[in-house]
Amino acid sequence: AFIANSHGELTYYNQRFYDYIGLGHGKGRGTEWKQLPIHHPDDLERTIERWNYSVTTGEPYEIEYRLRRADGMYRWHLGRAFADRDSTGQISEWFGTNTDIHDLRVAQERLRDAEATLNLALTAADIGFWDWDAVTGVTILSPTLMKSWGIDPKTYRNTMDEALERIHPDDRERVWAQIQESTFQKKRYDVEYRVVRPDGEQIVVNAKGQFFVDESGRPQRLSGVAIDITERKRAEQELRDARTAAEGANSAKSAFLANMSHEIRTPLGAIMGFSELAQQSGALSEEAANFVDVVHRNSVQVLKIVDDILDLAKVEAGRVLIEKIETPLVTFLADFTSLMGFRARENGINFRVEALTDLPEFVSIDPTRVRQILTNVVGNAIKFTPNGSVTLSVSYTNGRLDFGVRDTGRGISPEQATLLFQPFVQADISTTRKYGGTGLGLVLTKRLCQTMGGDFVLKYSQLGVGSHFIAWVEAERTVHSRMLTSQEIVFERAEKKNPQGGAALPLAGIRVLLVEDSPDNQELLRVILEKQGVIFSLANNGAEGLKKVLSEDFDVVLMDVQMPVMDGHEAVSKMRASDYQKPVIALTAHAMKEEYERAMRSGFTDYLSKPVNRAALAEKILKYGRPTASPA
Repeated sequence: AFIANSHGELTYYNQRFYDYIGLGHGKGRGTEWKQLPIHHPDDLERTIERWNYSVTTGEPYEIEYRLRRADGMYRWHLGRAFADRDSTGQISEWFGTNTDIHDLRVAQERLRDAEATLNLALTAADIGFWDWDAVTGVTILSPTLMKSWGIDPKTYRNTMDEALERIHPDDRERVWAQIQESTFQKKRYDVEYRVVRPDGEQIVVNAKGQFFVDESGRPQRLSGVAIDITERKRAEQELRDARTAAEGANSAKSAFLANMSHEIRTPLGAIMGFSELAQQSGALSEEAANFVDVVHRNSVQVLKIVDDILDLAKVEAGRVLIEKIETPLVTFLADFTSLMGFRARENGINFRVEALTDLPEFVSIDPTRVRQILTNVVGNAIKFTPNGSVTLSVSYTNGRLDFGVRDTGRGISPEQATLLFQPFVQADISTTRKYGGTGLGLVLTKRLCQTMGGDFVLKYSQLGVGSHFIAWVEAERTVHSRMLTSQEIVFERAEKKNPQGGAALPLAGIRVLLVEDSPDNQELLRVILEKQGVIFSLANNGAEGLKKVLSEDFDVVLMDVQMPVMDGHEAVSKMRASDYQKPVIALTAHAMKEEYERAMRSGFTDYLSKPVNRAALAEKILKYGRPTASPA
């Protein structure tokens, strides 16, 4: 604190001042303060000028300047002084203070620097900012925002109405309601709307803001930024259009493949069915039997190729459905071992399965897809192993089921290995000539493994020595499933007779209506069913089938799904609408899970895919034709 007389001469400093500047008591009296080395050289002249002005005019003295502290450091101070007047109004004395505001000043400068940096960043990012005063209605828009919206700064009057005029009429009411809600209900402001520029161009804006209140909690202002997101919205729309087009293309491809599957599987069913009947008739010569065996074997191979193509298309389209089913792992592998062991013996090689770790009794997997993976990998190994052995190793760790397949086959060169997982590509063209195949098996296996949370890789391979592949999938150990030790794990199974070669199922007397448009399939199923004692009746399409079931008595209806005049879905829907309660089993060459689900929605009781397995067909007829009997 300090005191000065009416002429501006200092008459008093308190001790705190002397301690602060580090000078002896009594220094700086009168006008001596102007010569003291305590003011920053850049501030002294304007400080004297401002003091003389106040003394002359009597106006309050207020100025910021730097004083040197006792340690030699200059710090900012706020100097203030007020005149004390006598009864006549004349100035008698000045009373003043010096307040250290250095830290506050530095903080303010940093804040200004931060604001400048923010403004620079917003400008560089082409982001406008705004401020609406809820009390006065004054609306400030940044130059960037005005430029983006096409507002002339020279004519803009800082009102909310002017800003709202730029917003698309269909969005204006919604934006104003959001402003009111955010301000007076203290909610965050975040809204998208369209702005119409003077040239008619429309831009899309995302505005975000924050409300501010006074000491009493009353709303004062809403401030924020406005970002032009027109290009982003355009890109998002283009992405949606592209996705729609891609999904349309995938749907078209899936529909084409499903139809192709139907058109190929339908005649294949007749070929395979009649060749089986011919094999079992006993009326063929040895040479003719060999010919029929070749026809049947190649038909099975064609069916496998069709199924691989369809599965790969579904995986690539992201439409493959994975089921999680509690599966007895060792039993599952034992059945697979029995099948592959027979195939390996036919090739003159050994096949064995080994457990590298304890295995869970039950795991949650899709057994159909896992069997498909193993069939592809092990079958491929057997196919390319002319002598020696194929070994399947199984291990389980932390929810992951690993399968290793080692063989002593022809092996793969590093160059050929790079082509392994490309669709329709064989590692060696000579492979196709000698062994056949499409090159889809390993590609499909890899995609299926990845879909089930795993992968499929080639660990190593050497020409003339053999290969080692590894496939793994996620396989959660089910609740209450214990771990089986190596002593408890047995993969061998006694060989079972082919059910199609065994005795006929007891279907005698069951009345069956077949609704099918293909003459070949009509004849095939007639022969198969009548040989097992079925009372057989036929309809050529859905309309004929509908008429027959409503006028005649049948135990089971077998109905093709894709037929002229009236398809199976429409026919079964009309049957159920007419309160027909008897079982209707769908027959379809669309070997897809989606077709099964659609069949169930349409009203079918059950489902069989073509080519129809004779044992499965007999099982279904027995189950639904004689409900009191137990299916085989």
